[in-house]
Amino acid sequence: SPELPANFSTASRADTTERHEMPQEGTFLVNLQKLDGDDIGLEFDTMDSKVLLVSQVRRSGLATRWNATASEESQIRQFDRLLEVNGCGLLPSADLVDMLQECDVNIQLRFEHPDVREFSITPDGRKLGLGLEMSKMTPSLRVRKLDPAGAVHLRCSEDNAPHMKPHDRIVQVNEESDNVARMAKQMVSREVSFKIYRYTLETESSVIQAI
Repeated sequence: SPELPANFSTASRADTTERHEMPQEGTFLVNLQKLDGDDIGLEFDTMDSKVLLVSQVRRSGLATRWNATASEESQIRQFDRLLEVNGCGLLPSADLVDMLQECDVNIQLRFEHPDVREFSITPDGRKLGLGLEMSKMTPSLRVRKLDPAGAVHLRCSEDNAPHMKPHDRIVQVNEESDNVARMAKQMVSREVSFKIYRYTLETESSVIQAI
């Protein structure tokens, strides 16, 4: 399950977080000290094996206490990607969650905020050609693949620009957000506007990558 286990229960000590630092552009480190009974306070969306996303920062726990003192750019938010646990990364999402569950005392986490993009298209009767998966943990649609004959792929090729790629998360369609089913229904509109969250994938080298 994406939710961390119950033995990470809530504590209220103010000294369980340490000062943050920015290790490199685009990511940030979170240093936590977990004592007996402490709750990390994070839940995760594990539907994408390559991109592990924060689905919720619970109101109590080490993550919330970190956010209370961290700078805005180093606060953990919904849709942030967890990249590393204690220096270990490039692991499947489920393995990262398991590693976090097993951590005790000193925990260092590396996160990435999403790159927010917007893209509009008028399909002109052509199908968008998007292979999508609805998330049960976050209000988003994961892009699995793009049909080479679809309107979105053709637009990317014409513009020579990666307007949409596999592993992107669609978080808004036209004016609809927060409700995945209504977002999906908006995709049959004459003009479709997307708000997309994108993450850095170490193995990507092309505009459109097949899954």
